[in-house]
Amino acid sequence: MLPNPGMSFSPFAILTAAELNDLVENIESLADGSGFDVGAIDTEDIATNAVEAPNISTSAITLGETSKTSTQDVTSASDTSVTSLPLTVTIPAGGRDVELVVMIECAGSATSVNYSLKLWDGAVGSGVQLREWFWSAAVANVAVITPVCLVHKIPAPAAGSKTYRLSIASNGSATFRIYAAATTPATMTAYIK
Repeated sequence: MLPNPGMSFSPFAILTAAELNDLVENIESLADGSGFDVGAIDTEDIATNAVEAPNISTSAITLGETSKTSTQDVTSASDTSVTSLPLTVTIPAGGRDVELVVMIECAGSATSVNYSLKLWDGAVGSGVQLREWFWSAAVANVAVITPVCLVHKIPAPAAGSKTYRLSIASNGSATFRIYAAATTPATMTAYIK
């Protein structure tokens, strides 16, 4: 909002110093952005690529990130939530796509098993399964770790709060390990695309 109310002047009127100061304050507030009310400029009024990258807040691109710093083993064939990795974000209105990126390190005790990784919107098992990936160990040894990057795009999710989760499953006997530590955390990040 402008610091001084709207002013009207007669043609050829001589402005006082106070009136000139008020005009300058209004112009400066428009130049630094403080003179605009929230919602004063619609997105359709801004040309594509008109806002340069240094002028965009990181929070306008990254919705949120979470990390896990402890190892988790699973032998169950049932989907098991990866603890400490659920990511709750607020999806803004506007119909933009969201991209989820999961960075983990995996290991397995058997090479003949397709270990399952699933991405969920909501609770594991009762929420909406967004995607499933299968991973196989190259070496049957839970000490041999493979970095894995999982990426999934969600087309224009509804605005509001969302919690995304990752689940893992084995075959009921082999061990599937998600390795994580303070120096090598497992992460899940949500971006606006």
